[in-house]
Amino acid sequence: TLKLTDGDYKTAQTIQLSVDMQCNDSRISYYGTGNSQPAIEAMNDGVDITGALTVWMINNGTANSGERCAILYGDYSTGDSVHHCSVENLTVLGGNPDMNGILITGGSSFINIGTITAPEGTNVGRLVLLHWGGCKGHRYADPNDASKGMVHEAGALPTTHPHDVTIGKIDASGIKKVGHKDGDKSAITIAAGYNVTVDEIIVKDSCYAVALTGADMGFEFAKDPTVKGIGETGIYIKKITATAMRGPGIYMVGYPWFIQDLNANVNPELKVDEYYFEGVGNDSYGIAATGIAKLEVGKAVIKNAGECAIAFAKNCKVAIIGDLTVENCGTTPIQGESNIDSLTITKSNLG
Repeated sequence: TLKLTDGDYKTAQTIQLSVDMQCNDSRISYYGTGNSQPAIEAMNDGVDITGALTVWMINNGTANSGERCAILYGDYSTGDSVHHCSVENLTVLGGNPDMNGILITGGSSFINIGTITAPEGTNVGRLVLLHWGGCKGHRYADPNDASKGMVHEAGALPTTHPHDVTIGKIDASGIKKVGHKDGDKSAITIAAGYNVTVDEIIVKDSCYAVALTGADMGFEFAKDPTVKGIGETGIYIKKITATAMRGPGIYMVGYPWFIQDLNANVNPELKVDEYYFEGVGNDSYGIAATGIAKLEVGKAVIKNAGECAIAFAKNCKVAIIGDLTVENCGTTPIQGESNIDSLTITKSNLG
């Protein structure tokens, strides 16, 4: 076990952690300059970080640095994975708007996060990101135009997908929707992953509380063919509190960005027990959903959204809301009802 005191440990090199690390209000000030370099990387299964740890990402790097993060689990390029790891209490400082607090990639699984916090001024894009791995061999059809899609070349690696992640509390209230890639600002983004449980999310003045996406290519080239059948399911969040939001608090898109075939839909399913949302400006929506399989919310209070409280786009299947309260959310609180097969609201106040 590596034991840290309550001091400040300065390093320009990634800490490649292959043993447990015991912290005591410890701080790691990370000066590394590589855009894809994390401060800490779990190198094998069963790595536990206990106690309170702060990681200060001092050198911000540049854009397009999603692998630049406080803690990395797995390998985005190769799709390699680590399993049964944990971090008890992490605070993330500094950063740039395209990096992450914790990145869980490849097929990494059974990762447990106790509490992760972004204090005022933390400048990361996503406090927690689950992202498919195995990108080696995939390329853009046109390097100058990403809208033309991504190519899975002959001999390219199959993709792997993070799953079975549990998180106690994500406090992203210090992350602001400013700077590069504003649209990616979130407490947690899940990009082609599954089976994730979060007890509580707190987010303020940002874009998303939770974003579920089909990512680049969904599960089309998954190493395990059964994963494609699972899809982006098993996502459960007990409580979300989102205030002064400038985008959709809950954002769900089932279609991969670069595969237009409807059969490639990852069929996202999300269950939320309790949801409170307050928006700011016309781009704020309580819920925005496209191509979803199922959304289930026990109780939702949505206030001051822009055009509407809830927007459904094409090919949504099922949404169930037990108790819905809407205040000051445009003339049509729910838009796109014709785009969803089944919408059930047990109790509502659409004032």
